[in-house]
Amino acid sequence: MTAAQLCALGGPAIAAAPPAGQAGAVVPASAEWDMRSEATGATYRISVAEPVSGMPAAGVPVLYVLDGNGCFGTATDMARIQELGMETRGVLVVAIGYPLGDDPAATRERRRLQRVMDLTPDAPQGAEALVARQMGGAPVGGAARFLQFLKRELEPELARRYRIDAADTALFGHSLAGRFALDTAFTHPESFRTIVAASPSIYWGGGDLLAREKDFARRVAAGGKGPRLLITVGGLEETVLDLPLPGEADRAGYAQYVREARTVENAREMAGRLAKLPSGSGFVTDFALFEGETHVGTVAAALARGIRFAFAAFAFPKADAGAGGRR
Repeated sequence: MTAAQLCALGGPAIAAAPPAGQAGAVVPASAEWDMRSEATGATYRISVAEPVSGMPAAGVPVLYVLDGNGCFGTATDMARIQELGMETRGVLVVAIGYPLGDDPAATRERRRLQRVMDLTPDAPQGAEALVARQMGGAPVGGAARFLQFLKRELEPELARRYRIDAADTALFGHSLAGRFALDTAFTHPESFRTIVAASPSIYWGGGDLLAREKDFARRVAAGGKGPRLLITVGGLEETVLDLPLPGEADRAGYAQYVREARTVENAREMAGRLAKLPSGSGFVTDFALFEGETHVGTVAAALARGIRFAFAAFAFPKADAGAGGRR
């Protein structure tokens, strides 16, 4: 597997369909449907899990989870166990993924191409070749349309099916989806009350996200609106692991990707800059580094911390920076 493929497939792996003649496990108090978007032209698998305590009359908060094929079960478990522990409020988990097909390889490739399109803006001028290498040749540029699907198509459909609190929503994204989450926070800060960007691909496109961050910082400093923003990263994400890659070229490409991505330092540096902004107009920021966690392994930790950050039932003390928490 090349570095470009590792990057492009950075989100959680797509779930496999159960073997023929066998029913898959069922998540209690959940629903699932496929929804075709007018904005993107693609079809999405929407998975929804209700809170343990039921649906409040005043409306239930909503957690939107990207890469839903891989994250729905984990997000549901994290939300429900923290609710049972009285640490967080009940939340409606809404995972956005892609329909599964009978051919796993073809399904994975379709999902890869659509995922890259959905989560990326247009390639920055002059960086087209770099983006093509980073994304393994997959087309880019659909982020604005995907956000339109989330807000103008999916959210009204959820409001039709459930009594939701549209003012209390959170968006969770990991890896390339974490970059989409940051892009959304910087360019459309009114879209979600809380943004959780886990291991975000800040390096994508040569770091064009940094210009959007600067524009956002100027607006917040001038009193503009900002969401509640949590950035997380795993402590081993800049460590070259001994993966069972098939050849020396693949291992060299993977090592180059790890060095160029600077996932830990980019996340830490961005969080440090944002922490210096005034906390008016609703803007709050925090950072969590999970020691000993890899790019993939950090998903569960980021979901647990993110759900608590967005929907805490009471004020938690700040994590001890020396213990690998907030830095």
